[in-house]
Amino acid sequence: MKKIFPLFLLLFPGWVQAGGFQLSSLSAEPDAMGGCGMALPPGVCQVYYNPGAVSFLSRSHVNIGASLILPNTEFVQDQYIARTVPQVFSPFGCYANYKPKKGIWQAALGIYTPFGSGTEWKDDWMGQYIIRQIELRCVFVQPTLSLQLGKHLGFGLGGIYATGSMLLRRAIPVQDIYATGSARLSGDADGVGFNSGLYFQDGKLQLGLTYRSAVNMMLRKGKAEFQVPASLSDTFPNTTFHTTLPLPASAGVGLAWKFSDRFLLCADFNYVFWSTYDTLRFQYDTHTTSLQDTRLARLYKNSWNAHLGASYTLNDTWKFMAGGSYDASPATAGYISPDLPDANRLGLSAGIGWQRQDVKVIFKVEYFSTLPAKGTTLQDAADNFSGTYQTRVLVPGLGIDYAF
Repeated sequence: MKKIFPLFLLLFPGWVQAGGFQLSSLSAEPDAMGGCGMALPPGVCQVYYNPGAVSFLSRSHVNIGASLILPNTEFVQDQYIARTVPQVFSPFGCYANYKPKKGIWQAALGIYTPFGSGTEWKDDWMGQYIIRQIELRCVFVQPTLSLQLGKHLGFGLGGIYATGSMLLRRAIPVQDIYATGSARLSGDADGVGFNSGLYFQDGKLQLGLTYRSAVNMMLRKGKAEFQVPASLSDTFPNTTFHTTLPLPASAGVGLAWKFSDRFLLCADFNYVFWSTYDTLRFQYDTHTTSLQDTRLARLYKNSWNAHLGASYTLNDTWKFMAGGSYDASPATAGYISPDLPDANRLGLSAGIGWQRQDVKVIFKVEYFSTLPAKGTTLQDAADNFSGTYQTRVLVPGLGIDYAF
């Protein structure tokens, strides 16, 4: 039988893993323009990107979109190579606004997925004692009020209710002649926050300022389930656990410039307050010598991401979009875990739009690649598990907007 490590060292990697779980695929048109959205000409998807811009919409809209995230991560240690199991994730964004006949206000609603994704390795890969599979799914519901404060300025504020779930599987270094031990953790979480924005437009120029609060997801009565030899069942009892999962605040500024009626250039910059993710605390309803409440330090720092995009309107029917992005990783250099290996990330995107009367359809595709990064896990139980990681992600998607 292998050495039994204290369980708290085995179960929890840094699973709210920074930019890897934070999604940029929230609406087809901004996605196609490199993720720019804070200063685009008013659209109902700005319920998320900048609630202040909603106040300038001239009609009521419904906008529905979805993407397919197709990730692939490669791990290399000397001559050993491992790749993640193929997976598909499906973030979505649904937005609607109500434009009254009179008044400076507009009401809106957004339902979208700003955090999600996951990683799954083969059960027998060399890092199975750190992670086999991890998933985080999160949906935000955001009712919003947007006010036009004058000819040029709009302000919007939306309350956020977030709900989500997590799943984590990993091996435990105990075994008999039949199988290796394993752990499966799962649970549901929720939290609240807000999203706010200022929007300024004057002729060819649009500016946007936004602030999104942190959302602390409270996970209560999560399930911790273990498969171990019968002789260890008292040491690894099935139990419940509690924790708080911090989703970070961010502040952003955006600029868009209409060079002509056909050509638009835009840029966004976001600063993300990942340093609030400094510690994870876990409390268990059952304790043994191998299962104790624990506090895990993290070495995250604030980070930033930048986006550049452009659109060209060919005629009343066709529109073309393209863009790029750079997302700086908040992880401390050299410390990367295979649960969702995070590194500086480059993105490219393109899209084509078709419009006929009140209906607009946009198809977009995004491609992201992290820079190759060598990392070592933070857990002592991982025996300084280290290697080089690189993740590539393809994200096709479709959006439909209807004005009435």
